Amino acid sequence: MRLAPKFVPVRRIATANDRNQFDAQKIETLAQAILDVQGLAVPLHLKRDGENYILLNEDYAGRLAYWAAVRAREINLRKGEMVSAFIKDDDKDNAVARQMDILQAPAPTATAPTEKNWHREMMSGYSMCIRKIHPSEWS
Repeated sequence: MRLAPKFVPVRRIATANDRNQFDAQKIETLAQAILDVQGLAVPLHLKRDGENYILLNEDYAGRLAYWAAVRAREINLRKGEMVSAFIKDDDKDNAVARQMDILQAPAPTATAPTEKNWHREMMSGYSMCIRKIHPSEWS
């Protein structure tokens, strides 16, 4: 089996999450973007439940994308009718679950320079380069 998104009717997707948990303006903005390109940039993750589907996304972005897709359908039934989604296959459950666990894990603590000390760290490296070149070597 190859993992590929499929188009699913938005009306057949259910979730236990409440729409009121999200900022209405974010939902509206994302819904308009969905209609502009007629789809989601990142497909939803769903599980089949008879003829319907259950939203598996537990992350904020996935749940927001679902509610934005619902709003897109409310705005324009034709353009917002279908949404791209990965359908969880019980036969491949473990492989997909492993991927979702890794991708939905919290981000590690930042190792990149902070904005406050970024210039200091960059200049430190720059001055080290300058000190290595003796002026007599300049051409």
